[in-house]
Amino acid sequence: MGRADDVVRAAELSRQEAEGRALEAKRREQRLLEELRRMFEKEQLRLEYIDDLKRRHEDDKNSLGEEMSALQEALRKERAKRADAEAGAVHSEQRFLALDHIVRERIEREGEYRRAFDGERVRLMDAFRQTHLVAQLLSEAEASLSALERDALPEQRVFDSSALLASLALGPRASTPPPSFRGSDIVMA
Repeated sequence: MGRADDVVRAAELSRQEAEGRALEAKRREQRLLEELRRMFEKEQLRLEYIDDLKRRHEDDKNSLGEEMSALQEALRKERAKRADAEAGAVHSEQRFLALDHIVRERIEREGEYRRAFDGERVRLMDAFRQTHLVAQLLSEAEASLSALERDALPEQRVFDSSALLASLALGPRASTPPPSFRGSDIVMA
C-alpha cells in the first residue's frame, strides 16, 4: 500500500498543483478580463470623446455658418441702407442746387426790379421837379401878366391862372415843392 499511497499523494499533489495552476490561471484570466474591461471602457470613453468632439465641431461649424449668414445679411442690409442714403444725399444735393439756382435767379430779378424801381423813382422825382418848376414859372408868368394887365388895361379883368393850373391837374398846391422820397419809404413785395 505504500505505493498506492505514494500514487495517491502524487495524484493529490498533482491535483493541488493543477488546482493552484488553475487558480492562478483563473486569477490571470480575471486580471486579463478586468484589463480588457478597462481597455473596453477606455475605448468607449475615447469613442464618446471623439463623438463629442465631432458633435461640438459640427455645432461650431453650424453656429459659425449661422453667424456668417447673419453677418452677410447685415452687410447686405447695411449696403442697401448706404445706397439709399447716397441716393437721398444725391437727391438732396440736386434739390439744394435747384433751390440755390431759384434763389439766385430771384435775387437777380429783385436787383433788376430794384434798379427799375429806382430808375422810375428818379424819373418821377424829375417829373415832380419839372412840374414844380412849371408851376413856379406859371406863377411868375401870372404875376407878370397880372402886372402887365394892370398897367396896360387897368379897367379890364386881371388874368387868373388857377383855371390853367386846374386843367393841368396841379391843383391848389402847385406852388409847393413835391414830396421827397426816401428808399426806406418804399416797401418791396
